[in-house]
Amino acid sequence: MTEAEIKQTLVSALVTVTDVADILKVSTVTVYRWVDEGTLEGIKVTGPGHSRSTYRVKSASVRRLLGVDEYEVPKQTLQTIP
Repeated sequence: MTEAEIKQTLVSALVTVTDVADILKVSTVTVYRWVDEGTLEGIKVTGPGHSRSTYRVKSASVRRLLGVDEYEVPKQTLQTIP
């Protein structure tokens, strides 16, 4: 993702698990685990258009994990979060 795409994604209220994984450079399995553990705040999404339950992650929790405020974008490509 480019810095502009990252910024646009992080100002959205909810972010897909795939986008979070791309931003944090981790697998989607890790993002789901972090939601289950409470490291990231997620909302379960079900209904028409969703064949199974999935999550949307609150972008504020991603920004907290990255240590950036609402409008700040990291200068470099994001590194893997330990």
